[in-house]
Amino acid sequence: MSRSPGTAGPPAKPQSPALDTTFKIGLVLKGLDGILEVIGGILLLFLSPDAIQHLVRMLTAHELSEDPHDLIARYLLHTTAHLSHGTTLFGAIYLLSHGIAKIVLVALVLKDSCGPIPGSSACCSLSSPTSSTGSPPSTSPSA
Repeated sequence: MSRSPGTAGPPAKPQSPALDTTFKIGLVLKGLDGILEVIGGILLLFLSPDAIQHLVRMLTAHELSEDPHDLIARYLLHTTAHLSHGTTLFGAIYLLSHGIAKIVLVALVLKDSCGPIPGSSACCSLSSPTSSTGSPPSTSPSA
């Protein structure tokens, strides 16, 4: 008796255990990145722009005392000086939504509870500038 392709059976044996392990490590790292994004989004929700600027001043004070022309420290100070409530709210919403989406997708893939994840291709296509063929979109006019 042959099985139809849609019938669930035992999980397929990985062709390369090293590749399978590397894939799972990458997924776990992606999940940790999602957790950090959620933490950053929560912090942005509760910290005022003035508090963020004060924190950056404290963190860069030592570096700027050693090198007053430090490019990164001066850029951070300049950027935080121009923060508004709207920009921090936008950042919080972006980080929270992006982080939660990553965590959910990673959890679903690691559970092996689904084949193609509905919505994963939509999430991936929104964050990727490539077309469905894998090549960047063409900017030349059609003939």
